[in-house]
Amino acid sequence: MLIKFIGNKTNMEINKLSDRSIDYLLKIFELEEDHENSVKIGKLANELNLAKPTVSLTTKKLAKKGFLEYVDRGRVRLTQRGRKIVYELLWRHGVLELAFYRLGLSAEESCFMARKVQGRVPRELVEKLWILLGLPNKCCHDIEFPSPNKVDKDKKYLVCSS
Repeated sequence: MLIKFIGNKTNMEINKLSDRSIDYLLKIFELEEDHENSVKIGKLANELNLAKPTVSLTTKKLAKKGFLEYVDRGRVRLTQRGRKIVYELLWRHGVLELAFYRLGLSAEESCFMARKVQGRVPRELVEKLWILLGLPNKCCHDIEFPSPNKVDKDKKYLVCSS
């Protein structure tokens, strides 16, 4: 039973994303609200602790794949497709973090491990864990994450990164 949250195509795209690409998408999501719904490449480079040319090259690749768009010279924002991927990643992270926590890891260890595997664990497994955990909507840090069957687009979800 695959709960509708994202299309199968988007699910496959997540599994193909590099850890670095996932970091970019999550950081852009995190920064968008604070910066008029777009992020300067320089700010992103600073936040990711990377050189501006490296960030510029990677954002161009993510834009070519349809996850980002350039809105002004040197500014990017998530596309609807990119935002769907971020919502899925937030859900996966929250479920995995809570599962690791309930297995006995500390909150920080749980968050770290969830961040490492959120794009690699099959969605079907995350869904089964979500159901076994009682359909939670908050991670062990009490940060709310989107539900796979309902995303409140007016709500500002936070990226858990303890």
